[in-house]
Amino acid sequence: MVALQQGRLEAAQTALREARRGFVEQGDPLDVALVSLRLAKALFLAGDIRQMQRLAAEMLRLLKPLEKNRIASAAIHEFTRASLSGEVTLELLERASAQVKKGRPRGDASIPSP
Repeated sequence: MVALQQGRLEAAQTALREARRGFVEQGDPLDVALVSLRLAKALFLAGDIRQMQRLAAEMLRLLKPLEKNRIASAAIHEFTRASLSGEVTLELLERASAQVKKGRPRGDASIPSP
């Protein structure tokens, strides 16, 4: 997302929240996870840790539909655990996003790379 890369965190949060709502409606847990992690990054960079923790708690619901996707579910689990225990880092967010992308079936690129 361009706004996130440019440091326009408020604009990035707005766009990512809208995208997340759309992916939730479509029902693809991988897309929801990826856009949620990008939103978490925007919240983290803005210092809005409470909102990031709320998002992490919501992401726990993705574990069941992604239980057969071990890579993505492990990344979500790592992020949610770290977020809820106050141990999130930018590196962890980047690693979790990369892992969710890695868990995507080949040829499926619903969400463009940042």
